[in-house]
Amino acid sequence: MQFLALPDMFLPQRAVLGGAQTTIWLWVFWHAGMALGILLYAASLRWSPALATRHPERMEQVLMAVVVVALVTSLVPVIVFHEQLPQLEDNGNFHRVVTSGIGPFLQFIIALTLLILWQVSRFKTVLQVWLGLPWLPWLRCYATPASPWRAAASFQLAGTLAAVMH
Repeated sequence: MQFLALPDMFLPQRAVLGGAQTTIWLWVFWHAGMALGILLYAASLRWSPALATRHPERMEQVLMAVVVVALVTSLVPVIVFHEQLPQLEDNGNFHRVVTSGIGPFLQFIIALTLLILWQVSRFKTVLQVWLGLPWLPWLRCYATPASPWRAAASFQLAGTLAAVMH
């Protein structure tokens, strides 16, 4: 989807999907969605395992429905209503992500996610470490208009460290 939303990728002077702000808004929704997905995982650690084992096919259907709803919820606003979304990026300048409050809100969601995941799991498994540790660099990224690419590199490094630690 990101590639289809990039101007000049497939069509001269325009994107196949959305408009000029589509890629940054996809980035925002997908980061919020990942954090919320980890929150759901943390919540599932508190649920009774009987819920999933009684009717596993039903659980698969529910989870697929959740994924489809999340995907549509993130795509429709940025593709269909891209003109109404606030401008967050201006020729590589991401200051509006911070000054609009969206960056700090994402930072809060991620911090809450890490806190709840730690409280529920204490990072006992490789999966839990892998889900938690890579988010630490992103906490700083949303607080300052630092390059998202630098945070992405830190994300990759933290994920590798999480895998090696366990």
